[in-house]
Amino acid sequence: NSPSFAQAIDLPTDQAPLLSQSIREATDLVELRQFDRARPLIEKGLENNPRDPQWRFLEAMVLADMQSPEKAIAAFESLVDEFPELAEPYNNLAVLYLRLGQPERAQEALERAIVNRPDYGLAHENLGDLYVQLALRAYEAGTKAQGASAFLQPKRDHLLNIPSARLGRPSTPAIDQAPVRYDERPPPTREGFLPVVKSQTSSRKAKPMVELKTSMGSIKLQLNDEKAPKTVANFLSYVNDGHFNGTIFHRVINGFMIQGGGFDLAMDQKNVKEPIENEANNGLKNKAYTVAMARTGDPHSATAQFFINVADNDFLDHTAPNPRGWGYAVFAEVVEGKDVVDKIRAVKTATKGFHENVPVEAVVIESASVVK
Repeated sequence: NSPSFAQAIDLPTDQAPLLSQSIREATDLVELRQFDRARPLIEKGLENNPRDPQWRFLEAMVLADMQSPEKAIAAFESLVDEFPELAEPYNNLAVLYLRLGQPERAQEALERAIVNRPDYGLAHENLGDLYVQLALRAYEAGTKAQGASAFLQPKRDHLLNIPSARLGRPSTPAIDQAPVRYDERPPPTREGFLPVVKSQTSSRKAKPMVELKTSMGSIKLQLNDEKAPKTVANFLSYVNDGHFNGTIFHRVINGFMIQGGGFDLAMDQKNVKEPIENEANNGLKNKAYTVAMARTGDPHSATAQFFINVADNDFLDHTAPNPRGWGYAVFAEVVEGKDVVDKIRAVKTATKGFHENVPVEAVVIESASVVK
């Protein structure tokens, strides 16, 4: 049996009424491939709320099923650009790119899904299926070429014994079929279909917010506890303990970052808790106005000090699980007070003792508190 609309998008039953009746109706019509009846509803929905991810997802699905792959790709790409945490559109992009004979783009789409949602198992499985298919094609081409080793045929035969890797046969995986459903593989007797995107307001709790009241103005940070749960929990523990109250931004480098959370007005370092695990491999990037943890040369040495990027510092991003490649864990972003950050980064600095780039006039974090 097909799941109910609420079950298909992982909503508790008591939240199902929150979903628009028109969205449910449009979803049912698209699933029945009654596109002429669905399109007016989708167009009306987009007219009322052009940024709504559910309506935009349905629009892309209709374009894909009406054999407009280029338009569907543009619609899905726009959706993931704005909502990168939604993994399912990447799967659909992979399907569409494969239909256009672009396996490299399909691979890129699935790898982006894993970066943004490493917990989404279907993207991992589809990417594995794609790797197997690409390997099979290479081996099959090798059997017709000269100079192949005696191991080529056994390798090819071994891959053919993997059911999901049998290209063009009934057991071809979802990656080669129509787009797959949210959070499940399509039933074997019907073509796969993706229902609407999970509601951004009803199915996910709000991300925690912290306000830094500084001597130069207020800065509000939105913490990403999905991508950096340990880092966010650690940061909130310091906030709730009052650790940051009265600390300063002790290191300011315009064009790079502003760093604080560790020193008081006398430039005495505050006591801290045990270091935490580096979560820089969470897919978040050190873009301008993101917030990351400061640390020593040990990748897993972060405690309380943090910094706000004032430029796109991609050289700080995770590249490999080793001392040189671990990077710096992004866990938040500035959502209000970017002008305050810009004021701080422009202050005059000097060397004080062993510390360089210290503001001449102290920039104080007067208080840090969770925004209710």
